[in-house]
Amino acid sequence: MSITNKSQLNKKDIEVLVQQNDSSISYTKPEETSTMSKYWSEFSQIYVNDLKQNFIICDNCKSTLVYKSSTGSGCMQVHSRSCQSKKENFNPGSHQQKINHYYKSNGEKKIPKQVKNAITSCYMEFVVKDGRAFRLGQGEGFISLVKQLFNAGRIMSSSSNIAVEELLPDPTTVSRYIDRMYVHQKEQLIKICQSMDSYCIVVDFWSESYTGISYCGLLLNHVNTKYQLETYLLGCHPYDMDNKRSPTVRAYIDEILNDFGLKLDKDKFVMTDNEPMMKCTFSLNCTRIGCSSHYVNKQLQHAFTSTETDKEPVNCELAQNMFNDTKHIVATVRRMHKQQKLSKKLILYSDTRFSGAYEMLIVFNEVFNELANLLDSRLLLTYATIDKNLLDDICEFLSTFDTSFEILSDSQRPTLHRVLPLKQLLINKCCIKGDELEGLKQVKHFLGKRLDEKWQISDEHLIATLMHPNLKHFQMCPHLKDRAISLLKEKMFKCQHVLSTNTSTVAYSSSPPTTSSTSTSLPSSSSPSINTNSSSARKRLLLEIYDKPIEMPIRTNIEQELELYLASTCILKEQENDDVLSYWRQNEHLYPTIAYISRRIFAIPACNTSVERLFSTCKNTITDKRTRLGGEKLNKIMFLQKNMNILKEKFGSKSFPTPDDQDTKQKQHTVSLNNESISKKQKTNDLSNNYQNKNEYLIHTESEEIEELI
Repeated sequence: MSITNKSQLNKKDIEVLVQQNDSSISYTKPEETSTMSKYWSEFSQIYVNDLKQNFIICDNCKSTLVYKSSTGSGCMQVHSRSCQSKKENFNPGSHQQKINHYYKSNGEKKIPKQVKNAITSCYMEFVVKDGRAFRLGQGEGFISLVKQLFNAGRIMSSSSNIAVEELLPDPTTVSRYIDRMYVHQKEQLIKICQSMDSYCIVVDFWSESYTGISYCGLLLNHVNTKYQLETYLLGCHPYDMDNKRSPTVRAYIDEILNDFGLKLDKDKFVMTDNEPMMKCTFSLNCTRIGCSSHYVNKQLQHAFTSTETDKEPVNCELAQNMFNDTKHIVATVRRMHKQQKLSKKLILYSDTRFSGAYEMLIVFNEVFNELANLLDSRLLLTYATIDKNLLDDICEFLSTFDTSFEILSDSQRPTLHRVLPLKQLLINKCCIKGDELEGLKQVKHFLGKRLDEKWQISDEHLIATLMHPNLKHFQMCPHLKDRAISLLKEKMFKCQHVLSTNTSTVAYSSSPPTTSSTSTSLPSSSSPSINTNSSSARKRLLLEIYDKPIEMPIRTNIEQELELYLASTCILKEQENDDVLSYWRQNEHLYPTIAYISRRIFAIPACNTSVERLFSTCKNTITDKRTRLGGEKLNKIMFLQKNMNILKEKFGSKSFPTPDDQDTKQKQHTVSLNNESISKKQKTNDLSNNYQNKNEYLIHTESEEIEELI
């Protein structure tokens, strides 16, 4: 048996492969993390046939070391000090020994305890007096403010008589600066949007409970030419239209997109929930993708709260009775303030997001035995009707759904390829076993049927699954593989003209094999006519019995590229944090057309959770102490909060306008407008007296403009 056929090799076999520079061995750096050892910069992990080995190799001297994650980086540290390659390249004359070489320093700069205690005391007073959260000091913005104040204190002389209040801006100044920064960063985002050739818009609506204002959230997903997923907030605008009918909503959203130079068409995607209004709004001039989490949430909600759906009975009475009793006890205990005596606080789910019901059941199940000592006689009767075994089984069954929501809601990487296999996985989890409780069987029967019927899978879901190297064989649902291949091939032919100028494909020989012919000389005969007739008859007879030459179909470059990708055995090693965009960035030269399509498809999220998180942030911003915050101001705050860091990375923080620059621009703009107003006013005075009423109207209009300028 060859060395490379083993799954885990010993050190001797590894060293042999390294010396032979075998093609089966490869070296990979681990993914960088905050807890990663600094010595990994000098070492690489060894893989044999893409299987991770318990060995690492020194990048300098090519020595092989035994390494396991459980033992830590001690072996790397010891080898790094004694590495022969370092000793050979070491020049004593260029490396002056320092005192730290003989006396080690811990490298920590200690803050005087007296200073630390004083800051802690002041921070405590700040939290108590202003009613702020304890973790406010851990916020990125607060830390940045403290750093700026700290730097200002170091720059200023200690003898300067400056009050701290003079350093802090007035609330009105902050409000105006938010307006200026919003205008500036919106211009930057418009420049980015103008260069986008594909994107996906995520849309949802939310109503603020205190003011009753309805907000429209718009997020922009885009995969750039470097195969990096970018998400921008276009706005959280207050919806001020007369109605919420589909044409009105579509016109409202198109107007917002037009401000950023964006326009929807059949090649652009929109991610929304599956409400009828959203379906009708984006039924034309775009490709709408339904939210996967919304599909599952709706069916879970029907299973536990509805008696019938689509004129068909739900038949989940046992689980619904248990759920209603649990909800009643949780709501009552929360009102009675008895949950302080429990080890965990009871949670009441939100009606708008049924996935929170799982958390309610989990916490209730964990404190189930503790509740018996807190409930009165009336609630104890309800408590006694709850089947603890059914509650355990329901919680265990729903744990898979909760994990699926978390996987589909990942906003850091593409998720559309996960929808199809997760759908099939959840349907498989709904298979009924003979020894299960009747209440669980009812829930499984209903959900298994409804998920199969109501969870719609679009063409983009199939293409995304096929374009993931770990899912392209469709082992979860093999009956859909041929359809996915056909859809991808069709889309590749449509995109071929776009890449015709810069695409280089692998050449394949498609010409049919040539047939070799042999000639034999026949003996001469005295009667050539008879020989000729006999030869032609013989030839015709042989041609009838010989195999006819097979005409090989000529494959196009698109078909060759697709076949090459499907035959590839390369997969992603990190399956939990799969970076499928990195795969296509590295293989763009092999599959240029598929890589081009991947940038468009993988910009589509699996669900619209990103907009719902935006609305949660809005809800935390509009508190009882900030009810006067206007809708447009909230939109600007959310815009800056979401896009500020991204735009800083792209344009640099130095490009941000200072208040002085903005004041200068505003003064110049005001002077020009005043000059225009004066000229308009002179023209108005020259009008005929017969149009006196019209003149008065024009003068009144100009006075309003001047008043606004002042």
